[in-house]
Parts: sequence; C-alpha cells; structure tokens
Amino acid sequence: MVLHYMVWFLALSGVYAIDYKVSVLIFAEPHDSFDELQVAVTTAFVEVFGNTTYRLGNDSIQAVFVDAKSGQNRLELTQDIVCGQMLNSSLASVIFSPSPTSSAKFLDLVTSSAYTLSFYKLPVVGVMVRDAEFSKKNIYPTFVRPTAALSDEAFVFLHILLRLQYRQVVVLSVKRDPNADEFVAEFEQRRAEFKIIDGVVHRQSPGRPRTTSRAMDRNILRSCREDPRRTSTDIQVFVTSPNEPVPSRRTIRRRLQVAGLYGRRPVKKSYAPQYQCPTVKHGGGSEMVWGCFSDTSMGPLKRIQDNDPKHTSGHVANWFRRRRVDLLEWPSQSPDLNPIEHMWEELEQRLKGFRASNANQIFAQLEAAWKSIPMTVVQTLLDSMPRRCQAVIDAKGYPTKKDDATRIFANAGDLTGKGKVWIVSESAGEAHNVPNGSIGCRLGQTALSVLRDSFSILKFAMEKVWRESETDILPPVECDRDSLDHEWNTAQAPALLSEICGVSTARVNFNDNCERIGVEYDVINFHMERRHVGNMIGDTLRLDEDSIEWAGGSKPLEISLPKHLRVVTVADPPFVYITPVTMPSQCAELGSTQVEWSVFDRILVPGPWYSCPKKISVNTTEYFCCAGLAIDLLSNLSLPEANNSIDTSFTFSLHLNESYGVVQAAETTGYTIGGVIGELDGDTADMAIGGITINPERERIVDFSEPWLYHGIRILEKNIPRDSPMQSFLQPLQSSLWSALFVSVLLVGLAIYCLDFKSPFERFYQSDHGFDQEDLRPEFELWVGKDEDDNVNFGEAMWFVWGVLLNSGVSEKTPRSCSARVLGIVWCGFCMIMVASYTANLAAFLVLDQPEKGLTGLRNPSANFSFGTVLNSNVYQYFKRHVELSSMFRKMEPHNVHRASEAVHSLLNGTLDAFIWDSTRLDFEAARHCELRTRGSLFGRSAYGIGLQKNSPWTPHITSAILRMSESGVMENLDQKWIDRGGPNCVVEAHKSPARLGLVNMKDIFILVSSGVALGMFLSFVEVSYGRWLADKGRRRILVQRYFRKWHDLSLGPRRRTRRLAYNLDRLIVRRGFSGLERCSFQNIVESDVHRETGLFAVLSCFAFALLFLWPCSPLPCFLSSFSDFVHVCPLCSHIMGRFRRARTARFYV
Repeated sequence: MVLHYMVWFLALSGVYAIDYKVSVLIFAEPHDSFDELQVAVTTAFVEVFGNTTYRLGNDSIQAVFVDAKSGQNRLELTQDIVCGQMLNSSLASVIFSPSPTSSAKFLDLVTSSAYTLSFYKLPVVGVMVRDAEFSKKNIYPTFVRPTAALSDEAFVFLHILLRLQYRQVVVLSVKRDPNADEFVAEFEQRRAEFKIIDGVVHRQSPGRPRTTSRAMDRNILRSCREDPRRTSTDIQVFVTSPNEPVPSRRTIRRRLQVAGLYGRRPVKKSYAPQYQCPTVKHGGGSEMVWGCFSDTSMGPLKRIQDNDPKHTSGHVANWFRRRRVDLLEWPSQSPDLNPIEHMWEELEQRLKGFRASNANQIFAQLEAAWKSIPMTVVQTLLDSMPRRCQAVIDAKGYPTKKDDATRIFANAGDLTGKGKVWIVSESAGEAHNVPNGSIGCRLGQTALSVLRDSFSILKFAMEKVWRESETDILPPVECDRDSLDHEWNTAQAPALLSEICGVSTARVNFNDNCERIGVEYDVINFHMERRHVGNMIGDTLRLDEDSIEWAGGSKPLEISLPKHLRVVTVADPPFVYITPVTMPSQCAELGSTQVEWSVFDRILVPGPWYSCPKKISVNTTEYFCCAGLAIDLLSNLSLPEANNSIDTSFTFSLHLNESYGVVQAAETTGYTIGGVIGELDGDTADMAIGGITINPERERIVDFSEPWLYHGIRILEKNIPRDSPMQSFLQPLQSSLWSALFVSVLLVGLAIYCLDFKSPFERFYQSDHGFDQEDLRPEFELWVGKDEDDNVNFGEAMWFVWGVLLNSGVSEKTPRSCSARVLGIVWCGFCMIMVASYTANLAAFLVLDQPEKGLTGLRNPSANFSFGTVLNSNVYQYFKRHVELSSMFRKMEPHNVHRASEAVHSLLNGTLDAFIWDSTRLDFEAARHCELRTRGSLFGRSAYGIGLQKNSPWTPHITSAILRMSESGVMENLDQKWIDRGGPNCVVEAHKSPARLGLVNMKDIFILVSSGVALGMFLSFVEVSYGRWLADKGRRRILVQRYFRKWHDLSLGPRRRTRRLAYNLDRLIVRRGFSGLERCSFQNIVESDVHRETGLFAVLSCFAFALLFLWPCSPLPCFLSSFSDFVHVCPLCSHIMGRFRRARTARFYV
C-alpha cells in the first residue's frame, strides 16, 4: 500500500529521478591487480565528471567498474558480467585495457562483450583496443574506437618514408593476419600520394608455400560448379596436370570455402536428394588413458573411464580463492613443462596405420605401443627440462613461443646490416632482436589519457542527448530483447552514438567508421636502447635526423638495385641495326660494317656492336649483332654516375623481338599483349629499348622513363621532277605555243625571202650612200645596177626574223621591197607582244608556287592517291582509335606494310604515293634519298621512352640518367652520329609555276601575223604586175644604151679602146659593202670583193658566252660582223689579195 502511494505521489508532482550508469569493463594484466586499476579509472572519471556521481537535472550518472577476469570463459563473461552487471541501465560501456594487446584470449573476451553490447544498441568505447576485427561495422555497429587502429601506422610510415626520401620499399607482413592485411591495404591505397614507387609486398607465411596457381583455383571452382557431387579426390584428379604439383584434398576444400562454396542447408530443412551419397561407415569410438614415466623405466598405462574436468570445475576454483591460493597462469603458447604431452605425441605416431573394431582392441594396441617406446626417447625429453624452465623464466609469464617479428628478424640475415633501414610497427618493436638502426612508431597516448578522452566524449554526448530528448531515456536493464524500449532502440541509442562519433575538438576527431584519427605518435630509434627522435601529430611529422643512429654509422641511400638487366629490342634503323653472325663472340670484333638495310639497300654502320640473339623456337636460336642509336643510349645508361653515392651501373644482355607490341582487345582475357611490351609484362625482360612510342595503352601495362626523343607523325612522299625538259625558262609557255612560235618564225622568214626575191623594185630602193650618180663614169652605170647579191637571201631573212624576235637588233640586210617591209612591221608587233607576255609570265612563274599532287587533308584524302603505315604500330593505333580519321584508316588499310623499309622501297619505285610514320625515321630516310621528302606539319605528337616492368625500381634512375645525358650534350652527339649523318647533300628546290599560257590565249597574235602575210602577198601581186611593165620599158632603154656605147666605142678607134683597159689613178674607188656601194676613204688602183667568214675570235666568243651562262646568246658571234674576219678577193682573177683578222694583225698577199 505504501509503494502504490509513493508512485502516485511522484506522478502527481511530475518529478522522476533515474539513475543511469556508465559501465567500465576492466581487463587487468597478470602483473596488475584489479583494485589498482579501479582506483586509476575512478580518478579519471572524477577528473572528467567532477564526482563519482554526475547529476543531469534530477537524474544521475554513476560509474560501475567490472572485473573481466572474474569470468572464466566467453559464456560466463556474457551471462554473469555483461548481462548481469553492465546492462543495468547503462547509457554506454567502456572496455579498458592498460596496454594494447592482441592475445587470443583477450580478443575472445572483448569480441564477446562488444558483440553483446552492440546487440542491445549500447555504445561501446574500446580503450586501447586497436585490433582490425572491431572495424567490421556489420558485426560491431556501436563500437567506438578512441584509439587509432593498428593499420593507422601505415600513415606514419608513409610520412617517415617521404621525410627520409625513400621511395623504394619492401613491405613484410604476416599472412592471414587481419591487422597485417589492413595495414597493407592502407599502405597500398595511399602509396601513390606519397610517391612511393615500389609497393612490393612480401608476406611472411607461417605455413608452407602456396601449392595451387590462380589457373588451378579457377579449375577447382569450375569442376565443383559443373558437378556439386564431386568429392575432393575427384576434383584432385580433374585439375591436376603433368607439369604442376598435386594439391591436397584439404587444400581443395579450403579453396572452395574461400570462394563461398559450402555444404550448407537451411535450419530444420531436410537434405536435398540430389546431393546425398549413400555410404557405409566403419569404426568409431575412442579411449582415454593415463600414464607416467621416469628416467629409469616406463610406468603403467591406465584406462580412464570418465572425462570429468576436475581441475577446471567451479568448486575447485572457489576452494583456491577462499584459501588465498594464487594460481600461475600458464602461457598458452609456451613449452609445456610436463614432458608427458610429448610422450602422447610419440604414442600417437606409433599407432598410425592400426585399425581396431572395439574399445578393448584399441586399449590393447595403446598398451603394446606404450611398452615399445625406448628409453632413449624418455632421456631426450628429460634432458630438455632445464631449457624449458629457463624459457618460462625468461618470458616472465608471457608466451615463450617466438612471435612472427622475432622469427622475421632472426632469419633476415644480411638484410639487417649496413645499408638497410627497417621501419617497424609498435608490436614488432617489442621483439628482443630488432635490428640496430631501425625506426619505429609508438602510440603517444597512454591508456589513462585515452580513458579521460573517452569519458569527455561520453559526457558531452550524454548531456546533449539528454537535453534534446523529449521523453525519458530508457536504456536496457537486462539481456532480454523483448524488454528493450522501442524509443531507445530506434531513436535514442542511434542519436547517442551519432553524437559520440560526431565529436570534433582540437584533440579528438573521428572518421566515418567512428575511429579516432589524427592521434599522436612517437618516433623511436632502436640502437642499443630506444631513443625518442621525433613525433607526429595529425599530418605534421617532426623528425630529428641528426639524432638517429643508423646501422653502419651513416644513412643508407635507397635499396640496392639489380645489377644485371635483360634488355629486349627490335631491329628498327637507325635505332637498332642488326647483322647476322655465326657466334656471339664475333660481335666484339666488328667495326664499321655494311648492313643490309632492306632487300634493296645497304648502309655502312659504325660500331660498337653487341650480341643480340633471337629465339625462333624452343630449340632454335639465331645470332645477330646489334648497333645503333638505342644501343649506344643503353651503353651510356649502364655506366656509373659520377659523384653519386648510389651505384646505378648495370650489365645487360640483349635479345631481339619481332615488334614493339600493341595492346589489343580479346574476347576471353580482356586484352592481348605482344612484342616487347608482352615480354615486360610476362617478366621475360627487365627493360625494352628502341623506338618505343609512349601511349596510354602501353602505360597501363608497363612503366616508361622520361622521353629521350620527342617526335610526331609525318608524311613521306617521293619528289616528282618537273615535267618540262628545258628547265624554267620554257615553263611560262606551253609546248603547243612554243611549237606555234617556231613554225611562225620559219613561215615569216620564208615569206620575207619570197616577197623580197620576187620584187622587181628592190634595186630601185637601194641607197647611193652619200655619193652622186653623176660622179660615176658612164661605163660603171650598169655595174652599179641590180646584182643577184642585192636580193635578201633566205639566211638573211631568217636572221632578220630571229633578230626582231629576240630584240637583238638587225645589222645586215633588211627587206627592200614594200611587201616584205609591211610583213616585217607586222612581225615586229607580234614579237613585241610575245616577248612582253613571255617576260610577265616568266616573272610570275618564278614567284608563285606550283600546285603539287599530294595529300589534301587527313580527313579527306584525295582520290587515286595511295598511302599507308606499318601494321600494329603506334601510328596504326593512332588512326584506328580516332573516329574522325576513320575514312582515312579504311583507305590506307590495303596499303599497310609489315616493315618501314618495305614502305620506303615502295615509295622509291612508285607503287606507293605516301608513307605515314614517325617523323624521326622519315627525316632520316629523306636525308638518305634525295628523291624523298617530308610533307606537312607534325601531328599526333609523342615521344620515345625506355620501357620497364611495372613498379620497377630502375625507373627513376633511368629517368635521371636520361635528363643528365640531355643536359651534358650526350643525346645531341648521338643524334649527330646516327640520324644526321652521312647521306648525300640533297639540294631542295622549291619549284614555282603559275598556270602557263596556251595557244588559245595567244591566238589573236597569230591572226595578226596571218593578216600581215596576206597583205604582203597582195602587195607582192601588185608589185609583180607593175614591175613587169617597168621591166619591159627598162629593157628597151638598156638595149638602146648598150648599142649607143658600142657605136660610141667604135667611133673612137682601136687606140682609145686599149687605153681604157689601163688603170686610172684618178678614178673614184668604190666598194660593195653590206648596205650597197660605198665610197672608199683612200685611193687605190685595185678594187676587191669583200667576203665575211667566221674566225678564231668568233669561236672563242661563243665559248666565252657559254661559260658565262649566257648560252642563249652563244651562237650570236657566228652571225655578227663585229666578231667576223674578212677576206679580200680580186674581182678579175678571183685570187685572195688579203685577210683582215679580228683581234689579230691583218695579212696582205699582193
């Protein structure tokens, strides 16, 4: 009655007082007592909350401290401690361990406690619990880690490596260790961020090496899926091949379990008939025995009828506790001090192979085997007792079995000496044989400081949730799921956990998994003693390198590099030339050697030469010697670097491959790799050198150094000569116009000759050259008349026509007739227009570019123009992967070749119009063959690099060596030696020509000439008609004059006639010149006929004009009188009277 009254009174007043708890589960170490740890935990609680009881309004929070050692196993811990003491209205639970430990027993107890508390949505704060197991949020959803996980040490290691400038590392971890797996995963995930180029992971395995390959694992899974009823023995036969080891049945079962193939069925369901195999079972049963032995004899073997665990019962344990008897906790992994355990193992080995049908027969076999054990085995076990006891004493209660770190350090050998640096984790640093000079990290927090931070987090979160909660917070009070408050399960517990994980202060921060980040670590140097050399807070590392004592006395620089490299290359001039030999030793004796460049070309190649065999098949190898730009580059890379503490020199062995390789898609494996790239990926070569273009497809498979030669894609064409045989001065006019011009010259010259020859008036137009006809005696009037030499002959007519056409002047006879002169005037006009047009067109021809046949564009190739590249090369892939070049790729497909030399030969013989390839090789070919030339600008720019295996330690050193060689001029010298050397000095002529003139363009001029010829013919008809009339009249006049002179001479008599034959010194002397009769400036009694001839001076002048490149004018001295010699001939007797020689002395013979 009183109780009901109190409840009613409280309900009326509206005041509720709820006592909340914060339970702390304490795991004491063997050397620590629970009472001491309770005092320390209580002090930390009071420092944060102010008292052992903290008030939240009318409610209170009180700490409950629970001893985890009072539970003997996981079930008792869960029932008696977790359910009985920790779930008693607790808002949160704290699991406290004074030191981080990962022992199996500790983890079993913590996992049981954390799992149970998480099941009831209670936040669990694990102080100094760093194992990776508790990062599984699907199992421990409410676990809060105020201490960084063990895998967080990978972040510290990366900072230390970055500070020490170590980028090539080897990670050693323990196989099948969850903490090690998490560490490796964290390290690999962030390795690239810290520029760690080598993340090779070597895992120390406690068992034997892996016996199955990945291909065999796939076969195991496939065979099981094909027939689930197959046994492990059947699968063993199915997957075993002649060249592989036979996996055990246990290995096969383990592979199936890892893949998730279990023989399971739902609970309370019957077995599936298709998976049932009827069997017959034999044997069964077991016997338990007790035995003893001494150093003198074997004791009796007694049968034990009951298996009652007397020594572990609760009554015995309570009896020891009441009498204050302390039991020594034997290390679970220490050598057993009782040698009877080893005797049982000996007995078991002796019973292998025996079969029994009942219990009595089993005991009889045991007793017979027990009596057959010799005393030598007993003595060996007794002699080991002192060593076993000393191991327990040295371990001081800890496990005496060597841990993994101790075994790794013990078997490291020379790797722990000079030149090596070990960076060890906190757990590995506990080993007694840590190498001197090692660097390790240690959590900078203590257990009590983490505990105080945990209490602060809980205080902040509980206050906030209590203030924001509209209803009372009702946490679980017992291990009964039905008693859980719905509000706690759905809202209050998640809100409390969210507030705990959301705390962010200067000291405490959590990630998404509610694990603390940015904790403080101490950096330790192991050398005789552990020395503090730095610390890391958050992302800031402070490290005193000067205080670090290294193994060997000085800081090691990187790890040692492999000294012999397998190098693969491809025959690709000028990078690699090859010549066949019979023995590899012949390569060292070769000097400058003629190498077959292709089937149609040879080239002289200097040394040095290196052996580079080529494997044709398994039993066939061809021997070659290699030289070239890439080989010289490799030789320079293998030399040691001066003033460098790292020995980067190496030796190498060369071998050949068919191609550089291309990455292509495949149906089954995803992609296929061939050539030298495939060798690097398949670990049959360490380095690939040559004209290997760096592209994204190859970079996914292998590593490349920095480029050693930049290039692009270019086009090589054959330089087609000009179609005109007379060089540039004939190019302005087409051949049809030149032909018409020459025909016109002949016709006009012939027309002038004919018109002047048939003209009867030609003699009337002759000039008297300054003297009067009256000065001549009457007997000379007929002589000064018309002579056959007064006509213009055909040669003189042609000379006139050519002189007018070439604008060189006319110095001999001109047409005298009217008709010929009219035609000459028209011809002069024709020549003026023709010469002006030719001059203007010649000037344009010399200035403008001539359109040439070639590629008009990459995206729109011209018709009837063939071009190609090398199949499965980088250029081929470039056109293949660019969609905008698809039309060009389809057109070049029929013309692609397998080797670049084949394409060059096709260009030279005209079967291929253009070859698309790397610009470096094309420039080299154009320098060797003057008839080839490169066209267009570079596109698809890329570079040549040296290929190495993925994550090769040589990559940074090769890159550094290439940069050093570029700065020192070595690369330039190699280019001059191999690329810019020795072909003919090709003179590149830029041919220029506009559209040339044709006959259609100049037809008006030829019409004009034709009109002049017609007019001349008409005038010639008029002249002939009128001339005939004048000729008849003149003939009668001449006849009259002749008879007049005849009768006049007869009238004078004979004496007068004789005297007229004598010479008269007073008579006027005239001569027939080039322009008619000329009066001589001197008086002579002899008259001569003058004849012109080509002399020595004219011939020499022709040669002089030809040597001065005035060869169009070289024939002129043969026709001009200013270069001719003259011969004087007597008109009466026709003998030579004298000779005038140009530039020499005249000679006279009379």
